[in-house]
Amino acid sequence: MRKHAQLMMLMLMAIMVLGCENNTNPCALRPEVLKHIHNLDSLIGITEVRERHREWMKNNYDEPSIFEATSETYRFIFSTTGYDKVVRIEESKGHYSGIVKEFNWTSGDTSLAPRVKQFELPEQTWDSITSRLDALGFWTYPNPPDHKVLDGASWSLDAYKPTRNECTSMQFQHLGTSYAADDTVFMAMCKLFDEVYKGTHRELGTHPTVGATAAGNTRCDLMYDTITNPNYRIHLGILTKYHQPEKRGYFFLNGDTLNHFLYHQDIAVFAQVIDPKEKGIYRTLTNKVVFLILEQEPRMLDAGLTVWTKPEELEYFMYHVAHPVCNTLPVDSVASVIRTQMGEPNDRAKKIKRMLLENLERAEAR
Repeated sequence: MRKHAQLMMLMLMAIMVLGCENNTNPCALRPEVLKHIHNLDSLIGITEVRERHREWMKNNYDEPSIFEATSETYRFIFSTTGYDKVVRIEESKGHYSGIVKEFNWTSGDTSLAPRVKQFELPEQTWDSITSRLDALGFWTYPNPPDHKVLDGASWSLDAYKPTRNECTSMQFQHLGTSYAADDTVFMAMCKLFDEVYKGTHRELGTHPTVGATAAGNTRCDLMYDTITNPNYRIHLGILTKYHQPEKRGYFFLNGDTLNHFLYHQDIAVFAQVIDPKEKGIYRTLTNKVVFLILEQEPRMLDAGLTVWTKPEELEYFMYHVAHPVCNTLPVDSVASVIRTQMGEPNDRAKKIKRMLLENLERAEAR
């Protein structure tokens, strides 16, 4: 943990003293994003930083420096007291491979040699991970806040891509923090790598912590504007608001926008009309909307699932929560979103929040 934290501090200190060399901003990125990514890219030109990073990775993890990568490469490092884990995946001439290294630094362990697993990575697994990273905004994501804690844990993600990012013109990305539990998006990125070895043994789309969209499951890539069944007008209305910002309405609390695109009533009506007898594409469609609500509108759930709905009307909604198919975040990240963003203004809301988290736990256990 200490070694990894020092490595991140080295990189972050170097970032802080460098100026931003490229002021173009074709994608209207936030200033903090531009500062982080542009300054990071300028590290490549500093010979001393490159050499120190190369030596550090070699001596501590027997890993190559990300600055020396020549093909698309991603590396995740988790470090805590007594234990480090490194996951690296890379592309080479159309083939994909991965390596997982686990270091046990606990007292009494006479061998510091890591346990190493090397494997070929299926193309669908590679596509799943990289597409999810793109969807989560990895290449334009600012560094998560760093919290100084004793005997805590640290996470970092490094990546290199030969083609420059269209928004930043950068080839490298580095995200790292000594505490990330409150940054659900960054944790979702890390989770993709934490389970990559499991993903090589079974298709990611069947794993409930990854989600069908992450696996490229076309069943969830529904053309919402082709829905003509009158029984699914509410589904169509919710998806239309999501895909067409001009159709959205906003709820304000103390001058701040509380929602992204739905009102409490939208969620309530949806929960009331979904049909437990539906099958096939319609059941998939309902699952897609359920997880869209959970991931995008957690602050609307305290009233949306309590004020206008009866307990029996939520049974089928909770079924979908426990059986994720079209989630776009890992299930534990969805649970974190609910846990941290759903309000508890009354006993009914507390009960519904507990039910949601319990069903998400069942989903993870499947």
